[in-house]
Amino acid sequence: MLGGLQIYTSVGIGLSVYPDDTDQMQTLVSYADLAMYRAKSKGHNNFHYYTDDLNTVACEWMELENGMRYALQRNELFLVYQPQIHLPTGRLVGVEALVRWRHPEKGFISPDRFIPIAEQSQLIIKLGIWCLGVVGRQIKKWDAEGVHVPRVSVNISAKHLSSRQIIDDINCMRKIYNIDGDRLGIELTEHALIENVSTIQLILDEINQSGTFLSLDDFGTGYSSLGYLKQLPVNELKIDRSFIHDIADAASDIAIVKAIIVLGKTLGMTVCAEGVETIEQLSTLKSLECDHIQGYLIAKPMPADEIKNWLASYSGV
Repeated sequence: MLGGLQIYTSVGIGLSVYPDDTDQMQTLVSYADLAMYRAKSKGHNNFHYYTDDLNTVACEWMELENGMRYALQRNELFLVYQPQIHLPTGRLVGVEALVRWRHPEKGFISPDRFIPIAEQSQLIIKLGIWCLGVVGRQIKKWDAEGVHVPRVSVNISAKHLSSRQIIDDINCMRKIYNIDGDRLGIELTEHALIENVSTIQLILDEINQSGTFLSLDDFGTGYSSLGYLKQLPVNELKIDRSFIHDIADAASDIAIVKAIIVLGKTLGMTVCAEGVETIEQLSTLKSLECDHIQGYLIAKPMPADEIKNWLASYSGV
């Protein structure tokens, strides 16, 4: 009880064992610390014993974190773009910018490995700023080449979004490259919304007023309240690919996707299905009146200079 309020807490416990793990006191504490972080990664109220692989993981984590700092300086990072299609007409509505890392020694490193590491540090904000700059330059280049890409969407982290810096970063990019508001899209996750709803709402309102298109990514996999959703100026819900994979066969997935589409349209939002890979999925989504689709059936993520050729050969869905 604190000040008349009953406070509930959870605990994450890391354990190391003397002398099996080490006979050095400081090392024993460090090992327990590593085990604690593994326990926390498993969710609330967990414990984990130290194992040798935790040291390996920690070393790899540190190596990748340091490598990312250099990657931003050495142009090892680059963006690829995946088209998003208006399903009823087949026209291009935009592309999603996705970051990739080509390490000089390790080769291509999956975003699944380096994005979580960036999320745990301020590197994720630097990465977001870098992506905005690259997208701004690319939009201008496409325009100069006569390549019509209506909108480019950038993924922004919860850390970046919850600071007012994101507003300055977007405005700075627009000013430098003279980008109209509706040419830029911001994709955020449900997790980003529940970090600090009141602050996030004010920031999103300001971003939305500038014309920026706001998409809620991976919808249906997080924990956001529908009460929050109706308050936030989100333009689009993106249905997570996990619901699309078996949509042609699984009645439960069809029901979920149908509910999300109805919810989005009722709230005045468009709905985009991610991970569309088969004609059967496409047909089902058409019958459910989904607005936009994105996935390998349309196109894989591609370098910026391939978008022009893709547009020339694209004949609709």
